[in-house]
This record gives sequence, C-alpha cells and structure tokens, in this order.
Amino acid sequence: MTGAKAKSVATLVALAFAAMGLGSCTAPMVSTDNSLANLESEPLVPDIPDVPLTSGLLSKLMVAEMSYFRNDPHTSIEIFEEVAFETRDPRIASRASLMAIDSRRLDVAANTTDLWVELSPENYEAWFSRGAVKVMTGYQEDAVTDFSKALELTNNEVLLTQRIAGTISSSLPPETGFDLFNDLMARFPNSQSGHLMLVNFAIAASKSNEETDALLDAAENIVEDSDALANTKFTVYRYTDRDKEAESFAKQYLRNNPDSVQLRQTYAEYLSDSGYYREAVRQFELIDNANALLELGDLHSRANYLNLAYEKYLDYRDRRPEDQIVLLGLAEISLSQKRFEDAKEWIVQIRSPRYLFHRVTLSAQYIANTETVEQAISLLTQFKARNEQERIRVILSISEIYQDADRLNDAKMTLDNALGTFPDHSSLLLARSYVAAELNLLELVESDTKAVLVQHPDHPHALNALGYVLADQTDRLDEALDLIEKALSFRPNDPYILDSMGWVQFRLGNLDSAIEFLEIAMDKRDDPVIAAHLGEVYWVVGEEQKAKTIWDRALKKSPEDKILIETVERFIN
Repeated sequence: MTGAKAKSVATLVALAFAAMGLGSCTAPMVSTDNSLANLESEPLVPDIPDVPLTSGLLSKLMVAEMSYFRNDPHTSIEIFEEVAFETRDPRIASRASLMAIDSRRLDVAANTTDLWVELSPENYEAWFSRGAVKVMTGYQEDAVTDFSKALELTNNEVLLTQRIAGTISSSLPPETGFDLFNDLMARFPNSQSGHLMLVNFAIAASKSNEETDALLDAAENIVEDSDALANTKFTVYRYTDRDKEAESFAKQYLRNNPDSVQLRQTYAEYLSDSGYYREAVRQFELIDNANALLELGDLHSRANYLNLAYEKYLDYRDRRPEDQIVLLGLAEISLSQKRFEDAKEWIVQIRSPRYLFHRVTLSAQYIANTETVEQAISLLTQFKARNEQERIRVILSISEIYQDADRLNDAKMTLDNALGTFPDHSSLLLARSYVAAELNLLELVESDTKAVLVQHPDHPHALNALGYVLADQTDRLDEALDLIEKALSFRPNDPYILDSMGWVQFRLGNLDSAIEFLEIAMDKRDDPVIAAHLGEVYWVVGEEQKAKTIWDRALKKSPEDKILIETVERFIN
C-alpha cells in the first residue's frame, strides 16, 4: 500500500518563507464613463493618463478578461501587453506583468515590467516584479539591483523579504539561490528577517554544518525576535541531521516559552511530517490561529478522521471566509462521504483561477457519482492543460474515476495510452502498478515498479508497492521483506508502509510482530484495509472478539471497502 509524499528538504525554503505572492490578480474595475482614469487605482501610482475609454479599447479589455477566465491566458496577456503600451497606464502595465509572470510568459513579462517600473518608479511592487522576472530569466545581478530598490521603497521589509526569498527559492537551484540571496543581504546587513532566511537558504543548498552554524551565529547577533531565532535554530538542527537536538531544543524552549506560536507551529509541522499524528494534533490544538485550524484539518484528513477534519475546515472558513483553499478539503470530504449536495455547494464557490484545475477534478468526481462516468471523463478531457504537469494530473484523475467506478480495465487502458506518450513518467508507472495489483497482473506490477526504481532507487512508495504485492500475492516473502524494510527506512512513520510490514510479518508467521506494526499503522490512520489486516491477525491468534470489534467499527465507517468486506466474509460467514 502507498501513502502521500511528505514534504522534503528540497521544498524547505519555499515552505519556510511564504508564498511568492504573484498569483492571480483581481480584474480592473471599469467605470461606465469614458476615461481610463476611473479604473481602480493602485497604491503609489503617479500621473494616471487620461486616455479615452473608446469602444475599441473597452472591447480589448473585455476580451482580455474573458480570455483569462476561460483558461486562455496567452490571448489575454498579449492583449493586455498591447493595451499597456498603447495607453501607458501603470495599472494595466501592472495587470499585464502579473498575469504574464503567473503564466510564465517571461518574454511579455520582461517588456511589461520594464514599462511598469518606468511609469511607477516609486512603486516597490513594480521593482519586485521586474526582479522576479530577472531571476527567472537568468539575470541574477540585475535581480539583486531591482530587489534592493524594492526593499528601499517598501514599508513592510519583512513581508517583501519573504516574497523575494520565495521567488528565488522557487526559481533557482539551491546553490544559485543561496548566492543571489547572500549578495542581496550584503546590501542589507541589518535585515533581521533576511539574515534568518539566509540560514534557510544555506540549509537548502546543503552547506556544511559549520557554515550554516556560522550564519546562524551571525544572525543571532542582530536578531531581536527570540521566537524567530528559536524557530530558525530548530530548523537548522532538523535539516542538518540533528533530529534529537531539534526535538530536545523545541521541547525545552516551549516549556520556557509556552506562548511561542512560531516555534510551536514549526515543531507541530515537523511532528506531522514525521508521522507523529497524535502529538502533532496536541501541539496544533495549543495554537489559536487560523493556520493551525487548517493544519489540523489536513492532519485529521490524512489520518482518515474525516468528521474531525471537516469540523476544523469549517472553523478555518469562519476565520478566513475569503480563502478558497479550504473549499477543496470540504468538497473532497463531502464527496468521499457521498454527501453530494454539500460537495456541490463547496465546489461552486471555488472561483479563483488558481484553483481552476481542482474545481474541474472535483466537478468530475461529482458528475461521476451523480450523473455518468462518461460525462465526468468528457469534462476532464476537454480541460485545456497549461503544461505537461497538468496533462499528467488530468490523466491520473481520469484513471482514478475509472477505478472508483470499478472499471479497472478502463483505468489501465488510460494509463497504457498515457505511457505511450510519457513512457518513463514515474507517477504514471506507479499508478498503473496499483491498478495492475488489483487486476492480479503481477508481472506488470513488477515491471512498472522496477522501472520507477531504476530512475529513483530510493523511492519509498515504489519499494512499498512491490513489497506489498509480493507479500500479498506470492510466496517471495524474503524479497518482500527486504523491499518493505528499505521503504520503512525512508518513511518510518508512514501508516501504509507500516501496514505492509505488519502484513509481511503475518505472512512470515511472526504474529506478535505483525500485531505491533499493524497497531502502530492503525493509530496513525484509521484505514479500512489496515483494519482488515489487523482483525485477521487477531482472529488467527484466537482473539476473535477483538477482531470482530475492529471489523465492525471499520464497516460502519467504510461499508463499501472491498478488501474489508472480503476479509470479514472469509472468516465470519
């Protein structure tokens, strides 16, 4: 069995710094009079040009906006670029720039950010955006100059520094990102937040412990915020293979500073990533903010306590009704619990272009359950994927809809066809191996998982997928054990891998060990398949009432799970 991927060191900086902030923008508000000067004004905009809003110009603006919201950003961006240079209106230059950056039309963004800076030389957003484009197009030295100017102009140096760090970390290799941010901080030697972020860059770039510690010491000399410093120190210990020191430091600091929200949240995220579900929940429950509610919702959802997750998502929505990300979780839970009217209510509220793909896939799931699978597949196939990543996600979504409808051959055919186009794509290979396992196509499971392992020898999910199938469907138990042990060494708290280890121990006749692993797995995820396995082991060791209790509870929650039903019927009927 397999589970979701944990956050990795490769995404450390992006997670630590906050989002880049260059996402979709709201549309300009157009007045009914005949002047562009009545467009919604942006801060720090000098000299709005008095350009007549002719019918031709209005038509261009309307076509641009309609194109964008119909998932045709390229047409929209090209029109906005044309209008920006035609009108020399800084707000349209801003709109064109942000849309071009968001869609990675860097050729357009280079032109429009130059214009935006020219028209709004005192606007830090213009300088920041042009710096972002310079980063993405390989002009690092120019980016440092533009970012420096933005920092000189802003009245929120901390937030802008976070955005700059996020831009760099998401666009450049870690070593290059470190060098660029280090050059920037050389111009701002007293930036407390900046020098703490520089430590995170050093971790992401795999600098030596000595160099990272030296940067931490330098930051400690200027940083006044002890919570921020403690948070960075914990991060340094965690990502430099000093987990015991990290845990000890966090526990001691939180005992002495129980109101430290920043470190407590980072520590709780560490516990969550490491699979310590109950302790992570305990830590998040001590934090009174919206982010903690969202994290709790995600934690409960991963542990399959969906009612608790739903409750926390609703609490988060009460705090931040404008944030649409929580709608995704609410819709997913409603669909999984077959509360389709509730799911529809949440899905129709997802309007942000940022979540357009999620809205489409959730809508497809809704249609597959309330209309027909063919209609759902049609919706997905008509979606205009913007890049290869989205194309792959569409294919995987189609396969999942077929699997949910118990149309495994159709799911396999979908993946077969996709692998004809993307023959080495690990996500497609792994997805087909799961379908093949359900179809008892052992040779295909083995060839697909081994193809993934050729590319990624330490891929825990591929190791576990092959190990579990060998343990479940063959007598190659020693080989299965080796594979699962290796997977568990990479993900020691993954409930799915723990379940696989319990199952192979059961097949080997090590019943006490099987119960131990399966109990731990069940504690981390309330899963019907884990319950089926745990109940079977208890039945075999003679604790039939305990097995029935486990199965009864699981059946109430997952009455349609095939493995659970088959297991119960095999022993009770």
